[in-house]
Amino acid sequence: MTRTVLALMLCLFCAAFAQTHSDDEYEAAYAFMNRINFKAMLERGKKQAIDAQISKNPMMANFKPEIVAFANKYFNYESVKKDIAGLFLEHFTAPELKKAASVERDNAKVAAFYQSDLGKKFKEKQPLVVQKGIMLAGQRLAAHQPELQAAIQKKMQQMQGK
Repeated sequence: MTRTVLALMLCLFCAAFAQTHSDDEYEAAYAFMNRINFKAMLERGKKQAIDAQISKNPMMANFKPEIVAFANKYFNYESVKKDIAGLFLEHFTAPELKKAASVERDNAKVAAFYQSDLGKKFKEKQPLVVQKGIMLAGQRLAAHQPELQAAIQKKMQQMQGK
């Protein structure tokens, strides 16, 4: 219990000192996220994560509707987009994100972009952004895990009652 309280206090402390960004900066990050089709990536990632969990523990297939509902509630684009935009803004400026978002979907132009200094920066920072995104997802899951556990427990009781 003490560890939970300390973790919560640490999160609140960090949030109080977290860097804030202007609306224009967020708009640049959102434009970049739209350009890379982050919403579709998020949906694929959720599906893959759920399928992987069920693959590891086939009994969880009984609870797939509850797991999907939970994921759709806490890991939908609207609920995570500001956090993800903030991750990009930790590593890239708004002008950099705007420039990256403006790269045409032509293989030669994309290849040229990745040969530029900015493209090299994107390649270098991408693993860090992904890692921090996974950490954010883990924190979000931990914060709401009791709700998922309650939904699974309720379903188990319904299954036993039949």
